[in-house]
Amino acid sequence: MTLRSLIRSFLGPIRLLVMGPSKGARASSIFLLGRRLGRLRGLRRLTKGPRRRRPSEYDRLGLMILTHTTDYLDECLNSVANQTVAPSAVVLVDNGSGTDAVHDLAGKYAIPTIRLDAAASPSVARNIGCSALADCDLIVSLDGDDLIEPGFLEVYWSTARQRQADVVFGAATLIGSQSGLAFTGENLASTTDLRRKNYVPANALFKRSLWQQVGGFDPSVVYYEDWDFWLSLSKRGAVFERVDEPLWRYRRHESSRMATADMDDEIQSKQIIRQKHRRHIFGVLRWRRLLWKVESIRGRARN
Repeated sequence: MTLRSLIRSFLGPIRLLVMGPSKGARASSIFLLGRRLGRLRGLRRLTKGPRRRRPSEYDRLGLMILTHTTDYLDECLNSVANQTVAPSAVVLVDNGSGTDAVHDLAGKYAIPTIRLDAAASPSVARNIGCSALADCDLIVSLDGDDLIEPGFLEVYWSTARQRQADVVFGAATLIGSQSGLAFTGENLASTTDLRRKNYVPANALFKRSLWQQVGGFDPSVVYYEDWDFWLSLSKRGAVFERVDEPLWRYRRHESSRMATADMDDEIQSKQIIRQKHRRHIFGVLRWRRLLWKVESIRGRARN
């Protein structure tokens, strides 16, 4: 369509709008002008190319792998390579292994490595990994001695998008020194369950924006840093969704971090979590104790 013919297509409706003999004629001219403008918008769209899709907070998925040894790492990275959906970015944090073996093994799968000269707390290592995935909207955390099934990333990613979830976690198959299933408890319909016990594993998907809002993982929490992080998110009203199908393998072994945990550090971490989330955790427990006392008094009065 030339510019002259385009101008002519507007002249008729404009003339009818100005000089129309009746209200009906003027109304039809407005209708015709609307159609012409719609056609003009279509031409502009064609000349400018396809309209850009509005960015979504679920667009880019990042994968963060944490390890301090090459034990079981090859199996882990191989399970990542076999995913049905590839993440937008992957980073491996070598938390003080002290050798080139982790870097060399990651290079076999073309995964960039962040090497820490000295072992840091898991909170610090996780924060470093999240910082490296600055362009991602969602982050999946994965420990280097665990495995993920081929559909893990696809299911977790689609669950987050479809249900507008802030955190997605799911059941796991136990391997190593134990067998069976883990993290198969009742769905977290409220944060009360999370306040009483941590049902959310560290290997989960979460929004990076929420990680920023709560200030990341608390470096002062040496153990149970994932529970502390989930509690911080739940206080901000984060939506938790659980995948019932066990799509990852949770390895239990004698050399794992929790199996060799220092008792004093564990106690100190629990104390820090209690202080941070005192009203959030123990307010519910106090009310339950009070209710139990009232019920026991009523029971005695009846007897």
